[in-house]
Formats: sequence, structure tokens, C-alpha cells
Amino acid sequence: MENGGQQTPQGLPVGRRKGRKKIIVVLSRRGDELLRQSTATTGEGKDPPAAVRRVDGAADEPGLDQRLDHRHGVPRVDTDHLSEPRRSSSEPEPKTVTVSVPAEAAFRAYVERPMEWVPPTHRMTMDTASMTIEPRVGGHFYETAADGTEVTRGMVVEWAPPSHLAMTWRVGTGWQPLADDEHAPHVEVDFKRAGPTTTEVTVAYTHLERCDPAFADQLFAVLSAPGAGETLERYARVAEQPPPEETEDDA
Repeated sequence: MENGGQQTPQGLPVGRRKGRKKIIVVLSRRGDELLRQSTATTGEGKDPPAAVRRVDGAADEPGLDQRLDHRHGVPRVDTDHLSEPRRSSSEPEPKTVTVSVPAEAAFRAYVERPMEWVPPTHRMTMDTASMTIEPRVGGHFYETAADGTEVTRGMVVEWAPPSHLAMTWRVGTGWQPLADDEHAPHVEVDFKRAGPTTTEVTVAYTHLERCDPAFADQLFAVLSAPGAGETLERYARVAEQPPPEETEDDA
């Protein structure tokens, strides 16, 4: 090798250096919060690391991210969204029906009377005695069978009566119930006033990317069928009828 005959102890000519692993660690003024830069290989012809990632909320200190960018010449890329489930670009189109009741009544019909609008073929228990949506964030949507067995259909993740509700939907491959929400898609329901006594109810099925890929494709195909679908059509009929107990009281 040329270059004046001089070589490094590793046998590399002077003026060239071997690529190496480099980790930059920076402590914030809090002392217990840490920013880590992803490990990157640097060397001749190598670009500098591409991003600085926040860990444990270290960027709560005003201007810390900007100082890090300036100090190391590294552009900051926002990675906060990576911990959240991403909305798929191939989600089915939302389904909409208009019911002839105010938004408050439409919302109550959805959350208080699922036993009436969930089709029997869509239930997760063989002999369903009741279905309950607990009215709060973190509440469960569950079925109770005649023998007392309970099966959770999902969990409430957004609760804003009378305009919005969102729940997980614990259904998986083979249309079998899931044990938790890790791979569960979401059902988001919006109640929009269309007039003094009419409400537009829109149901969107989201986060299908959480599901097993094969089942996600199957679910997409089913939910993309034309029309409102059996479940929403049943709901529309239920919403426009008084609850059974009111009918009995009137009699």
C-alpha cells in the first residue's frame, strides 16, 4: 500500500480509518432522563446518524431537542407516533344510517341495548342471556351466557356521549374471541345531529393492521360489502323503537 509507506498498527494506510460503531449518550439537566442516539456506523463515505430518539420523556425540558440538534448536527425526527397503532390506508369505508331520534336517544340505544341489535349469529356465547357495555373509558363490552359464563367482546377506549364512542373488537382468526386487545381492531361510532329529531350514525372499523394479516384481509372484504350491513340495519330499527320496558309500562 502506498501513502508514504506509513501504516497504522492495524495495517491501514494513514488518511483512511476503519468504520466503527459509535453511540452518543446525552444527559438532560434532570440527570435521570436519557436521550439515546441509535447506533450508527461512521467512516469514510458514511452519512451521519439520521435521528435522535427521545426516551422517557426527556424532551419535556424546553428547547432540549433543539440544542441536541445543534450540538451534534443531527436532524431530529419525531418518533412519538411509533408507539401508537397506526391507521391503515386500506381500512373499509365507514357505514352510515340515519335514525329518526335525537342524538341522545340514538347514543343510548347503542350503548344500552346491544342485546337487541347484535345479530344472534355474531354473538360469542351459545346461549346469550345479556350483553352489557360499561359506560366509561376502560369499561368492558361483554356477553353473559345463561350459565353465567362471561365473554368480553371489547373495551371502551373513547367515551363522549352523545356524540362519540370507540371500542376494541376482540375478534380474531376464525371469528373466535381474543383473550386481550393486543391484536383487536377498533370500532368507532359517531352520532351527528342531522335535524331536531334525526341523527346520522356512522360506524368505522379501524386498526385492522393489528389483526393476523390473513384475517385482516378477510375482515376487510366482509366490512367492505355494499350497504349498511346487518348489524347497523338492526341497530337503526332498534333505535327508532322504545325500549321494551317503556312499552310494557305504556301497556
